[in-house]
Amino acid sequence: MLKAYAPVRFHSPAPVGVFELYRDYSPVAAAARKAFLPIALALGLALLALYAALLPILRRVTARLQAHVRKIEHQARHDHLTGLLNRLLFRARLERSLEEARGGGSSLVVLLLDLDRFEEINDTLGHQTGDLVLRELGRRLRSALPEDDTPARLGGNEFAVLAPGAARQQAAWTVAGRLTRALDEPIPLAGIVVEVEASIGIALFPDHGQDLHTLLRHADV
Repeated sequence: MLKAYAPVRFHSPAPVGVFELYRDYSPVAAAARKAFLPIALALGLALLALYAALLPILRRVTARLQAHVRKIEHQARHDHLTGLLNRLLFRARLERSLEEARGGGSSLVVLLLDLDRFEEINDTLGHQTGDLVLRELGRRLRSALPEDDTPARLGGNEFAVLAPGAARQQAAWTVAGRLTRALDEPIPLAGIVVEVEASIGIALFPDHGQDLHTLLRHADV
């Protein structure tokens, strides 16, 4: 019900009574609903159309942001030139492999590969040619090694390989042989054939060290 009140006065400023009126509110509510429904329907359709129009845009923006985040994460953990693991991620992989080897009583091999006279390539042919050589070497290392082995570029012309589960010295020589054969074929660059050689240092766990720093130092020596 809709209630209305009005003061009743008889020749005096002060009210002497009140007039009370009751009216059924249902017709008023029905009329309000009737007038509001088309507006609500139009507003709902407009919002639905806006959502349908924005959904593809939001999906593209979200996909682009996710791809950008993945790219940043990849760049933070991989070498931008060769696509191999960088020093930070390689050390993390080596530390985790050492923990697994200690727990399982297994062994692993760490190899450090340093290109010989690489500075001559940069000095005579330029750093851009040197970058092409490094990129090609990174590709060859990935192709020459089994999937379980992890190649990385530590910086400059220094590479590393982690071979978890490898069995002693013979396995180390096998991995080093693969790396050497990967470097045997000359690299053609813009009409110039570049030949590279490398020095390879080997460290075995647990023979040459029990921790990351000792193994890397041993291989470097």
